[in-house]
Amino acid sequence: MGVTANIIFAFIAMIIAFNTIRLAIYANREEIGVMRLVGASNAYIRGPYVVEGILYGVIGTVIALLIITPIVVGITPYVNIVIRSVNLSTILYSQFASIFLNSLLLGVALGVISSSIAITRYLKV
Repeated sequence: MGVTANIIFAFIAMIIAFNTIRLAIYANREEIGVMRLVGASNAYIRGPYVVEGILYGVIGTVIALLIITPIVVGITPYVNIVIRSVNLSTILYSQFASIFLNSLLLGVALGVISSSIAITRYLKV
């Protein structure tokens, strides 16, 4: 159940990033045309959109952890009533660096993949 939910949420995140990059390409179509006319390389034209996808992944990771941390701290006493051997806050704080890095890598990968798909589909370079 959890793996399925994660896959669904990752797919939704990719769709959102894809649509955002598509809108950015559409909004900058005149500037892209001027860059082509002056001889900009394909990598130079595509670069900002890949960086934008990376930034979406980083921002998404930070926002997710800012939302999850207070929720985990808030529900820890209630979970301890049911399962005494589990302290969610301690687990979160002891594994925070690992959770952050894994979330960051996954967020950046999703951002890069979705921006790459949007670039190849909507940016004819």
